[in-house]
Amino acid sequence: MRPTNTRRLTTMVVVLALVCSMCGCGRHEEPAATELRDQTIEARDAAKAAMEADDLPAAQRAAAEAERHVAVLREQVAREGRDTQIHVVSVEAGMDPDTHEVKSSVVKTEDTTSGSALAEAEEAALDAKAYAELTEERRDLDRQINGLKLRAYRSVRGVALKGTLKAMAFAARQADRVGVDKLPEAVQRRAHAAAEFVRRYAGDKVVDAPGEVDWAATADRLDAMAEAMPPRATMGVATSLMVGGQFSFALGELETLDPATIIEPDDVVAYHTLRGVVLRMNGYPRLAHEEFNTVGVDSEAFTEDYGPKMQAGIHMLLFASHIQNGELIRADRELARATRAWPNNPMTVFLTGEKLTAEGEYEKAATSLEEYAAKVGNERLAKRIAEHARKMRDEKGEPNPLLTDPKFLLEMTRHFLAEAAADSPAAAKAQQMLDSATDFGRGLLEKLPGVGPADDDTKPADESPANDADTPDGAPAQTPADAPKS
Repeated sequence: MRPTNTRRLTTMVVVLALVCSMCGCGRHEEPAATELRDQTIEARDAAKAAMEADDLPAAQRAAAEAERHVAVLREQVAREGRDTQIHVVSVEAGMDPDTHEVKSSVVKTEDTTSGSALAEAEEAALDAKAYAELTEERRDLDRQINGLKLRAYRSVRGVALKGTLKAMAFAARQADRVGVDKLPEAVQRRAHAAAEFVRRYAGDKVVDAPGEVDWAATADRLDAMAEAMPPRATMGVATSLMVGGQFSFALGELETLDPATIIEPDDVVAYHTLRGVVLRMNGYPRLAHEEFNTVGVDSEAFTEDYGPKMQAGIHMLLFASHIQNGELIRADRELARATRAWPNNPMTVFLTGEKLTAEGEYEKAATSLEEYAAKVGNERLAKRIAEHARKMRDEKGEPNPLLTDPKFLLEMTRHFLAEAAADSPAAAKAQQMLDSATDFGRGLLEKLPGVGPADDDTKPADESPANDADTPDGAPAQTPADAPKS
């Protein structure tokens, strides 16, 4: 009896197994492409909510979840034999990497259901990653601003600034009394820096033209600024610190400024551009990108008065941010917009080389960089770019794009502003701020205890936010010598 029951049970198991195999029982059904896209978008929204709540672990989990969904979707699309390189936004202008000729209309890939879903999901995953990184950068920035180094800077800032402005006022009074040409060379330079500082930042016209300086009025205005700095002058101080290589102090100076007090449109552009560059110098690429976006073409601050070159410059800064963050499709989009704003931009060849470097096309990248170096008209930049191209050809490894180096980005920004200043009031104002920054910055740095001027005007004293706050194990970071300890 028992053997018969066993045979019957075995027969039933076999039948059930056959039925299940025919019906798909036991097989894992992958989510549909649109479902994976929706899950990625939900993860992106969760990352954004976590960022707004300052919940870093939650933002990082949501970003990782978004990337997992995209990875599954990529595999699906690859199995289906469809193109995984989907451009979300059609690009209307670009540059041929081989001929360097500007061309229009980059072809979009076929809009299949899976392909379209992947494109949307990839964009959502990039956003989720950005939200997580922004959350982390905001925490690090708060830690740096409230760290020992910047607390020490704030404690001596007022005295150092007042001393610098008073010294400039003294030089101006000497020029008024005996004539600027009769002063020693160092005092002449300080008097001219005083006149330039007032002309740029005081908001009045005590200096009408070179050679026609009202030295007494200049000295009086500097004395007044020593007691109450106008917003534009604070931006000038931050620029001086940045040019002097003190990126952390430049950030600390900008933090003393209330953006609501900046009213003139050109000043708004200069402030956000300056703050973006300073944030980038301090190692905050995501926060820098937000500042550049604030004055981008889609922002409320944007006006046609930017001029085509300044418009292109904002796109180039956004391009550099995307390159830094490994977002190559978005970088390509900004490169196209920069080209559209200024079709004859000589820097387009350089930016193309940077994008090719990020894509691993090192031979083509070297060709683009060498072409730009040959005609850049700036000996220092040309030497640096040509050397980078040579190393790219001769040495093994995977070189980083030059724009990922903060010091190089600063130097390229200065070079670009000089190019754009002719037809853009905003660029001209930023360029003037840089031009008048060096002498004032050296005077200020000499009065900051234990700091002094950097060896050259692009050498950072330190670039890591970790140097400016308490270290993770609780050990305090270094502060300027003799500065009051908190």
